[in-house]
Amino acid sequence: MKFFQLLLISIVLSIYAVVVNAKNGSGKPLFDYVQAYDPHYNWNLKASYHLNNATFHVLSLTTQKWLSNQDTDNSIWKHWLTICIPDGYNKKSGINSAFLFIDGKNNNSTVPGTELISPYSSKVCIQSNAITADLTQIPNQPITFKKEGIPRIEDAFLGYTFRAFLNDSRDPTVLGYLPMVKAAVRAMDAVQEFGKTRTGNYRIKDFVVSGLSKRGWATWLTGAVDKRVSAIIPVVMPIPNMVGNIGQQMEAYGDWSFALADYVAAGVPDYLYTPLMTKLANIVDPLVYFNYLTMPKLVVLTTGDEFFLSDSTKYFWSQLKGKNFLRIVPNTNHYILNGVDQVVNSMSTFFDYVTSQNSIPSYSWGIDYSSDNSSGTITLNVDKKSVSSLISVVFYSGTTISATKRDFRMFTCSLPTCYQPIPWIPTLLAPESSSNKDSGSVYKVTISKPASGWTGFFIEASFATSNGKTSKFTSEIAIVPNKLPFPPCGDACKVGKSNIEHAHDNTHTHYDFDFDYDFDN
Repeated sequence: MKFFQLLLISIVLSIYAVVVNAKNGSGKPLFDYVQAYDPHYNWNLKASYHLNNATFHVLSLTTQKWLSNQDTDNSIWKHWLTICIPDGYNKKSGINSAFLFIDGKNNNSTVPGTELISPYSSKVCIQSNAITADLTQIPNQPITFKKEGIPRIEDAFLGYTFRAFLNDSRDPTVLGYLPMVKAAVRAMDAVQEFGKTRTGNYRIKDFVVSGLSKRGWATWLTGAVDKRVSAIIPVVMPIPNMVGNIGQQMEAYGDWSFALADYVAAGVPDYLYTPLMTKLANIVDPLVYFNYLTMPKLVVLTTGDEFFLSDSTKYFWSQLKGKNFLRIVPNTNHYILNGVDQVVNSMSTFFDYVTSQNSIPSYSWGIDYSSDNSSGTITLNVDKKSVSSLISVVFYSGTTISATKRDFRMFTCSLPTCYQPIPWIPTLLAPESSSNKDSGSVYKVTISKPASGWTGFFIEASFATSNGKTSKFTSEIAIVPNKLPFPPCGDACKVGKSNIEHAHDNTHTHYDFDFDYDFDN
């Protein structure tokens, strides 16, 4: 009898555990992977430098084991983590936030010297007088998957992992963004732990996280999974609502942009409008995690991005939670050619706003199109409490060279060939006559469609900060005529089908946001 009583108790406890785990999010692959204990995590101080009024400490960081030695030639992920402490850093100033920059580079480098430190993290360190950290080798690359024996980096790496998941969605850990995010989370652990040493001697409570391109995607997801993230600055990565966002490229160009070649080669677009892609998106699409992304956000984009459409924000901006700000950098591309200083300035000033008692400028905008979609109007409203710091307002406009493709890309094939010069010209805007100090300032611009092609335009407002810098924020881009020249992808984006598609379970097909992770960080 006692045996059966124990058996019954065991069954009841097992059922209870299943219910609790379901409620707490078990089966949510990104959270589960990031939070799982990994004994490989460790770090060691390898070098220290002093340069430009700051000390740089280089840590050798191991973040995890991803997949196995049977799957890749590089299952243990190792990184360089360079922590910058400015000479003027004041531990008693009350600012206990750090800036984490998720960086690229590869595994072939030795201990990085000062010449290899990212200008983004190092310049923010000096300009904001704050502790910053540069995390490299995200993803760990090159990686060779033993099934094929080809070294892969960047999009070729991610495209391979996307296709691997689409082939067999029962194992979400194969998706490359999961270890990328975990590496960022472990980097925050290392920054905090190093601060407790005699060499570090600082205390960090939270982080402003940023990254470019694929690291920008990881920035979105890192903000979702870790409560230490107080703000995010994803750069050139307007990926939320990824299926609709990417799918519209076919309607703008009549084909996929050359920048997506690695994904096309892997056959990923063939699955765009299939249930398998829905499963993939439910794990890595930042839109899925908007209920967790409530911290302040500065989204930095460019007018000539070859990976994304200029108006890609229309697919997600209205659904963002919390306080959200946009900066579109004109006359540059996905790789921010000749635009690094502008992006650094946006990072630094936004970090200053978030970590100080000063309010971020308050503004809003709306975009309206005529009934025939031949003209568009952007109205930008600057709140009365921000008018006093307003320096100037301009609108930028640029017109496509192509009369058949709605194509604002700076390059239409691999760099540096196929340069497409589309100048975005600034024009000063005066406030509307209805503006006054009590209600704020209103700025409006209306543009009609060009004789040929498409014209894009947006409004930029410049504000003075309390420490003498200039911060810039923008509206979204409006494009006239408000129509696309090609039909949707259609059946070509539905042909992908795994041999075992119907055998997959449906654990990861939808997130209801009915779970609440208990973060120990």
